[in-house]
Amino acid sequence: MLIIWLQGIWLPLHGYDYADTPLWAGIYMLPLTIGFLLAGPLSGALSDKFGARLFAACGFLVMAVSFAGLLVLPSDFSYWVFAALIFLNGLGGGLFAAPNTAIIMSSVPADARGAASGMRATFQNAGMVLSMGVFFSLMVAGLAGTLPDTLTTGLTAQGVPASAAHTVAALPPVGVLFAAFLGYNPIQHLLGPDILGHLSPSAAAHLTGREFFPHLISQPFHDGLVVVFSLAIAMSLAAAGASLVRGRRTEAGAVAPAGSPTSGPAPEPSANAPTPAVATATAARPGPGAEAVARKVDRESVEEASGEPVAGQGAAAPGGFLRGRVYDSAGQPLRRASLTLVDHAGRQRARATTDEHGAYELTTTAETSSYTLVVSATGHHPRAVQLGAEAGPVVPDVRLAGLGNVHGTVRHQHTGRPVPDARITLLSASGEVVASATTTADGTYTLQNLVPGSYTVVTSGYAPVMAEVTLGEGTSCEMDLDVGHDDAD
Repeated sequence: MLIIWLQGIWLPLHGYDYADTPLWAGIYMLPLTIGFLLAGPLSGALSDKFGARLFAACGFLVMAVSFAGLLVLPSDFSYWVFAALIFLNGLGGGLFAAPNTAIIMSSVPADARGAASGMRATFQNAGMVLSMGVFFSLMVAGLAGTLPDTLTTGLTAQGVPASAAHTVAALPPVGVLFAAFLGYNPIQHLLGPDILGHLSPSAAAHLTGREFFPHLISQPFHDGLVVVFSLAIAMSLAAAGASLVRGRRTEAGAVAPAGSPTSGPAPEPSANAPTPAVATATAARPGPGAEAVARKVDRESVEEASGEPVAGQGAAAPGGFLRGRVYDSAGQPLRRASLTLVDHAGRQRARATTDEHGAYELTTTAETSSYTLVVSATGHHPRAVQLGAEAGPVVPDVRLAGLGNVHGTVRHQHTGRPVPDARITLLSASGEVVASATTTADGTYTLQNLVPGSYTVVTSGYAPVMAEVTLGEGTSCEMDLDVGHDDAD
């Protein structure tokens, strides 16, 4: 839009030949590029210290202000006002670009960042192409309402035959715009030598001069700009709001249960990777939470999910009852523990909940002679017990290990300020991703549902920081981290 504004109206009015307008339009648009180049690196550095969300939102707010200024700018404007507004627009784009990329890259696991970067670039390019179509369509729609009458009135006033004026006015507005955009004199090419040759030399010179077409199209073009810039302002404000609130749905405590099937393996460390700054956690393989165990009910997956040898062989008489108790690691009864009885085909046969004494009773059928009993309780690591039909209905007591958590605050190592939107990942000793979270506005995070073992806490989105922590049964460990870029960076 701005290029067409310069080439079709402003540059001809200021003495530039139509053939020269493409070059000079690019030169006069340089403040936009300069603003982007200045704000991009500065915003990236500041967002590392103070958080990316605010800078991304401010970028769109600045762009909205620049669009509002362009909206009220007259068609024949003072260039320095125009330069200041497009410089401001470039500043807004630069403020948004770097923190937005940082937020995206820190929101995905390390082994998925290549795909995330590719998708970001794909959507960015697709959005640019789509925006061109949308805004040109809006511009043409705005011009279509007023340009035909304006062209007809202006051409007939200079002696152009009414039939020829109506023919020119009926042409699509986009043709008139692109004639100027390509560096051609629109009126000269629309009328052609046949019509111009029948006019007086003074009228022909006036029609093909540098002022007739710009003055003729100024008001219709401005009407189109009002539509375009109004939508741009609305979209910028909406994007600013989205940038300000995004990421808040990922609560620090709402992490996947330790070792759940959704957790992916961590990438192998590269031999050429830079040595991370150490503040610094390695771990036994964690098991899944109760919900994950209930989904993986076949024998092999349940045994693997338990993370340790199955506790004793119980017994179940076909067509009878299963009775037993559930305790925690300290020997205290666990009330409201959930028990699910699954047959060898993975079908659920019975469910029960323990009473205040940790006792339960399940009814079995004679359809199968072997079962898997899945036991889970809030804050405890689930267990699976294989049951046969050789003995009586009493099942050995089931003990559940307590689950722990890691929590803390992430601060910038130079300023001491809390760092929001930092990605925290917990790795096991084998390098598998156990849990992840994003720091809240006050820089805090919590990784929950962790079985006893040794872990490594890793931050991303900044120079990598690692921290080692070891959890016991049901323990809570506080791990504060300092992040930032090294001076060598």
